Amino acid sequence: MSGFGREVVYRPSLLLLAIVIWSILAPVCCGFKIFPTFLSAGLLIFFYFLILRCHRVRPNFWKFLLFAVVALAAVWFGSLRIAARQADFLKVSGMLHDDRNTAATIISGRITTFPHGSPRGWQLRLRPLAEDPAGSGEILLKLPVTVYDDNRLPLIGDIVTVKVALQPLTAARHPFLRGRRRSQVLSGLTAWAQIDDFADIKIITPATGFLTRIEKIRRLIYRALADNAESPDSAAILQAVLIGSRDQLSFKVRELFLDFGVFHLFAISGLHLSVVVALLFFLCKAIIPDFIRRRLPKGTVPIAAGITMLFLPVYILLAGLHLPVVRAGIMALFFLLTLLSGRLRDPFSTLFLAAVVILLIWPAALFALSFQLSFTAVATILWIVPRSNEWWELRLLPLMCKRAAIFQAGCRYIFYLSASSMAISLTTAPLLINRVHFISIYSLIANLLLIPLFSLLIIPLGMLSLLFVKLPQIMALLLKLPAVVLDGLISGSKWLQEWLPAGRSYWASLTSFEIILVALIILTGGWMLTPSSSKKVTAVLLFILFAALGSDQIWWQYQQGRKKVAVAAFVGSRPQALLFELPGGEALLFNGGSWCGSSGSTESLTSPSFFSFAKNVIAPYCWRRKIKCIDTLVLTEPQRGLVGGLLFLVEHFQVREIWYHGIWSGYPPFRNFCRISNDRFSVRWRKLSSFSYPFSLNGVTISAVGPPANDFRMLTSNSESLLAMAPSFRLRYGDFSALILGGGQLDEVLLPERVDLLARLRVPDLSQSAIPPAIEIEPGGLTLLPAGAAGNGADKGAAAASWFVKRDGFLFLEADISGKLTRKLPASLISSCQGWPDKL
Repeated sequence: MSGFGREVVYRPSLLLLAIVIWSILAPVCCGFKIFPTFLSAGLLIFFYFLILRCHRVRPNFWKFLLFAVVALAAVWFGSLRIAARQADFLKVSGMLHDDRNTAATIISGRITTFPHGSPRGWQLRLRPLAEDPAGSGEILLKLPVTVYDDNRLPLIGDIVTVKVALQPLTAARHPFLRGRRRSQVLSGLTAWAQIDDFADIKIITPATGFLTRIEKIRRLIYRALADNAESPDSAAILQAVLIGSRDQLSFKVRELFLDFGVFHLFAISGLHLSVVVALLFFLCKAIIPDFIRRRLPKGTVPIAAGITMLFLPVYILLAGLHLPVVRAGIMALFFLLTLLSGRLRDPFSTLFLAAVVILLIWPAALFALSFQLSFTAVATILWIVPRSNEWWELRLLPLMCKRAAIFQAGCRYIFYLSASSMAISLTTAPLLINRVHFISIYSLIANLLLIPLFSLLIIPLGMLSLLFVKLPQIMALLLKLPAVVLDGLISGSKWLQEWLPAGRSYWASLTSFEIILVALIILTGGWMLTPSSSKKVTAVLLFILFAALGSDQIWWQYQQGRKKVAVAAFVGSRPQALLFELPGGEALLFNGGSWCGSSGSTESLTSPSFFSFAKNVIAPYCWRRKIKCIDTLVLTEPQRGLVGGLLFLVEHFQVREIWYHGIWSGYPPFRNFCRISNDRFSVRWRKLSSFSYPFSLNGVTISAVGPPANDFRMLTSNSESLLAMAPSFRLRYGDFSALILGGGQLDEVLLPERVDLLARLRVPDLSQSAIPPAIEIEPGGLTLLPAGAAGNGADKGAAAASWFVKRDGFLFLEADISGKLTRKLPASLISSCQGWPDKL
């Protein structure tokens, strides 16, 4: 028996993992209730039994019955938890939406987690003491920026009262944010609240439990690291690496190491836990005396594994019980248990069982990128190490048999590290591309250099220094070398960043076919490391090459042959942002910038300290839709300086032209954006006077209908006159007609009698609403109004405060040449969310 059948027959834990995953996906993505989910899981077990019979395997009846009972119990338990959390969310969401009163209320509750810090502030989870108004779920509290050892910041277990205005977790109807809210609901959250002043949170009953003492120790370590490190940046990195506190990690340092693909080293994760476990394990093996070794029939491995298991919870607690570390700790615990029992014959089954336990406790982990990356990386290591060992023993070791033993050991370590890093980079690349849409071209080299540095120097010395937290002189001495190394690393990375090309390579989302190609590349790498199958490598590589070329050609032909106009409208941009996908792959974007400060410097135009609408909303949408080029960018109100983030689009989406009303604005953001886009990226700027006559763009006729060329009315103030100059356009594709109103004055002669789509890019002027549309898009809440429908009262045309506060934050329409409009979201955008409640 070989192949897939062997994997299923001899690894029932793989089937158990598949059943648990199905029990999460069925209610979340397919809308199944508890009974259909339970029934479908039973069918999976029945098919497993059929596979066993097909391979002439007769399992023990009682063992198979026990397996079926465990699997179905896991499905029942998981389905009940998900259903309860859905019910809590819908209950609280309905209450908050029905209650239009946004006044603050006083809620008493218990803090259930360690504070999670970032440069933007702190997050805590509060479990109310009474069910009203937050049900049996928890509330996410967002607190202002402060240091971790601030006495005003509650400890885990404290009973507090907060004066807050609860906000529902409902997200804008956009595929990327819907996934975030789905994970929050699965984790037990029902609402969130912003606290701008610590006076609104009062500690009523301080906690005195075990976890509270642990947090006090963490705060003591936090202050000791800040006082004894060489610089604020090195202190922030040590705090992040050793205790998981990232509140002092600056945006510049974060972006710097994201460029080099090593940011995971500076945020506590499964890598750090694996280093700590490995250090403890081998240290325990080394210190066991010889007279004890001789009396151990199974060697020192079980004792070392048992001692490591005792110290593992201590590190997880010091790390703040961050979920990535807890999940990695569960995986490590399962592997240590197999070492303790001496049954580590099938590490993959151990990994699958660990994943089952994690998903049963935290169903939201299935959608968390950290869990997906950790699971994939561990599975890759388990798969690549035997093949690397075979290649080393048969191919490389004979070439250096005359070398010294220490030289062979060093080469073997470098070879294993290189093979593992390359394999992990390949297997995790599809996850990173589809979630964050970029990979670092320097990641492989940087990890090869920095992983040994962190594993052998920074983490061991940092952990050792924690033992002397009460002796600051010894602690400062132990931290001196890591701090100097980190400062040099930051300085060297900044120097390299200035001289090297940009490290981030942005990619469009991968299709299922492209992910299969990546999997084939990985399998090819494994076969290349296996000498017995070297003859297959050439054929497999040729297949991958031709398949990749065919995939790209098929997509290019699809884009060129598409005979529809797609319209995407996003809330959160002021003025309103619209993206038109024209036939033939041409893209036309209206607005999309954000406020970037009055200075308008190059740094402020690309700074991560503000919410970049272009980078965080429009760019991911384009990558998901595989839009590689935004040919034209239209700025209806450039004089207001809302150009933050647009340089990102200009750089990564090859913007060729920028249209504007032609009035030069001396406002610094606009002036610098114009200069950089023109000088660095050779973008052509076209004034409104270039559109005196209608012109055709990929079969779509575009004509300017405002402002009027001859009858323009000057207003009292200069700012009002500039707003009145905001251009408006009419787009015609066959029988489909769309009118995009920039908000300025219109030429009455050029206005059509009726349009299929009327889109207002800012607060509408009621004097210009005489055009009867089939569908009307209003800004702010992005309400879609059919012909003759009433508006939304006071909410009509209200500007959006931010991307996260509106229910209807995204609209997608398609129009064919006959003028028929459809509103169905493409499958590539839904991202398996069809069955989730529409309110989410």
